[in-house]
Amino acid sequence: MAKAINVFGIAEVQNGMTVNKDKMIAAINSAMYDVANDVLNKAMNIVPMDTGNLKASSNITVKPSKAEVHSKIAVSFGGATTGAPAGANYAIYVHENLGANHSPPKFQGGQAKYLEQPFLEETSSWPDSLVKRIRVWYNA
Repeated sequence: MAKAINVFGIAEVQNGMTVNKDKMIAAINSAMYDVANDVLNKAMNIVPMDTGNLKASSNITVKPSKAEVHSKIAVSFGGATTGAPAGANYAIYVHENLGANHSPPKFQGGQAKYLEQPFLEETSSWPDSLVKRIRVWYNA
């Protein structure tokens, strides 16, 4: 479930790119890393947990982009499932299976859409909340 969001036209960010491009890029990257951490922390509270493997597979990946002025940041869970075809990811099955009972005691109150829900909550207030994060880093 990779999803990219691009925010354009924010006058303050555009001005910052003109005044001090390197500082603005660093502020954007830092703000986006903060977003990724917040999304992951919220997801960790609702990811189903049986053996703990899914929860332990959480990851934030930062990939500097050659074509863009910013990094690409991804929040993910999962890995290959034993006995499944190569590349099969059990995290996708757990995430997307709305019919499964993700909340019996052994799953400790988990739910489907454990990553999508925190992501949508975070981005629902964009661009305003993102600009605030960028401003904090730019003025630090």
